[in-house]
Amino acid sequence: MKKVQNIMKNNAFATIVPLVLYIVVLLVSPTSRSANSAFILMKHAFAPTILAWGVMFAFGAGNWDFSVGADVILAAIIGGHIAQDLQLGVLGLAVGGILTGILCGICTALVYYVLKIPTLIATLGMLLIYESISGWVFDGKPLVLDTSYVVFGKFPLNVLVFAAAFFLAWMLYYKMPVGYRIRAVGLNMKVAEANGINPVRAKMEAMVLVGLFAGIYAAVDTGASGQAIGVSNMTSMAVCFSAMMCVCIGSGIAGKGNRIYAIYCGSLVVQIIDMLMMALDVPARLQKVVVSLVVILLMMKGAHPERSSWKKKKITAA
Repeated sequence: MKKVQNIMKNNAFATIVPLVLYIVVLLVSPTSRSANSAFILMKHAFAPTILAWGVMFAFGAGNWDFSVGADVILAAIIGGHIAQDLQLGVLGLAVGGILTGILCGICTALVYYVLKIPTLIATLGMLLIYESISGWVFDGKPLVLDTSYVVFGKFPLNVLVFAAAFFLAWMLYYKMPVGYRIRAVGLNMKVAEANGINPVRAKMEAMVLVGLFAGIYAAVDTGASGQAIGVSNMTSMAVCFSAMMCVCIGSGIAGKGNRIYAIYCGSLVVQIIDMLMMALDVPARLQKVVVSLVVILLMMKGAHPERSSWKKKKITAA
């Protein structure tokens, strides 16, 4: 019982933040006061959270992985076309998307290892390459799936897939050796290396895990929307930044709680802020500014947890 109480206490702030924001939306926008609005928000946050979990591993290792969005688009196009052309069904769509995402992660990791350049430069270069490939693979034809493939947005499959992805992220981040290596390198690379952890290997493993979750997201998103199209001129950065935003907000409100759960709450915050700005008729050009300000404010709590403890110690000493 005490363990359950500690879990609830540690995750309380991450739970309260989206709840308070949602109450604000209900007060501001009476049209949002429907019985299904909360469930719709929770459902819409599923897919962005899956991609954000991949970005979480990149941030955990100290990587800047800007190829995430291009990974998603390429995995969606290749996995979707192969599944539909070979009539492999929904399972083929999922497996094709995941394998393509993992392959992209492996290629990015190998480029980083061979060229020995910072992750930011390596991933930007791969972003351009993946976007170029997405434009000419399958003769540049956009992917339009048959309705029989469009199932991942429907209950209960969407909940089951999200729960499976949650368990996978939790196991990899908290229970598997790869998670310990990634977190150790992200916290202090020199200390991790002194304790026998290879920082380069950990960073490469993070890139592969980014590809894994990008592939899962590609399959889920494509299986919900039924389409995907190649992009260029770094357009895929929008997908990347959206995922990074969820991770930043989730990290800011996580505290001592479960980061996997907190990132889902961060994704909920993004969805609720979008709804709130639509209710207030905020111009589109200002919406990103508002979201960025919220990210900064919430990150302040996560970036300086020592401030509150320092004040308590000072009061006790006095």
